[in-house]
Amino acid sequence: MTGPDGQAESRECNGGPLQDLVVPVTTGPIRHAGQCLVPHGGGAYPELFPTDCDGSVGQDWTFGARGEIRNVAGQCLAVLGLSSRTGERIYAGDCSAGVGAQSWHRPRSPRPYRNVAGSLEATKRPGWCVTWIEAGSFIGLAPCEDTAAQRFSFNRGDFGHWRSKGGCLSGFGHGATLNIRACETGRSELWLLRSDGRLVDGFGQCAEATEEGGGILIRMESCRKVGWQVWSFRNSR
Repeated sequence: MTGPDGQAESRECNGGPLQDLVVPVTTGPIRHAGQCLVPHGGGAYPELFPTDCDGSVGQDWTFGARGEIRNVAGQCLAVLGLSSRTGERIYAGDCSAGVGAQSWHRPRSPRPYRNVAGSLEATKRPGWCVTWIEAGSFIGLAPCEDTAAQRFSFNRGDFGHWRSKGGCLSGFGHGATLNIRACETGRSELWLLRSDGRLVDGFGQCAEATEEGGGILIRMESCRKVGWQVWSFRNSR
């Protein structure tokens, strides 16, 4: 609940109090800080606000089989434009079955979400960090400067998205260079920084730096004992 007037927005999960919701098992209100979430205003994109619980039809929500969250008034929760940009509006609009912007799920794990933000430094080359090389639209290494192109937000304790500049880190198969793309749910966009320093995707492959064409790119390779696959995390200043 981080909008300028306390309304709902889409942001990286961090386990903080503004993301603490009590949701029904089947049908009922979605509660935040003792209040119930309800759409306010007219038009096609009414925003979602916490308000006093009064049992009105707009406050009762049902979790559907396809991931939709529908209220008795016939509205479904959605992310505006299916955008992965942090701070995007969540609204209650017309229900469209199977639309990704209206698909939600409860966390599968009861473990706390430990959101951190920072950079990855190459153990093989100290002082150089994973960087989004925008001119070539790929991920490589550059001197560590804690810039937006080097800063990722992610769950330190479990598989999840690595977000940067409104998108997500993506691998797309063995040998492919890393990139930043729109956030989706495929395994090529799920990552875990293991205790041994290896960055592993949902397919069990590792991010490995490689010297090519006078620069250093990062590709997806089979996990093995090589220094170019070992990274250290640097917290953002």
